[in-house]
Amino acid sequence: MAYIVADEFTNETVNSLMQYIRNNFPEECSKYDEDVLRNAILINLQNAEIEK
Repeated sequence: MAYIVADEFTNETVNSLMQYIRNNFPEECSKYDEDVLRNAILINLQNAEIEK
């Protein structure tokens, strides 16, 4: 169950960041395939250090 919650949270986070990029950096967003951007966001989220 925890994995489902984490996956849904991650999906919503990626969607939110994609919307932010589309709204604030449309010229950059148009340079890349959406799947490439989504994967880059996911990789950065996975590599982010969480504050303790």
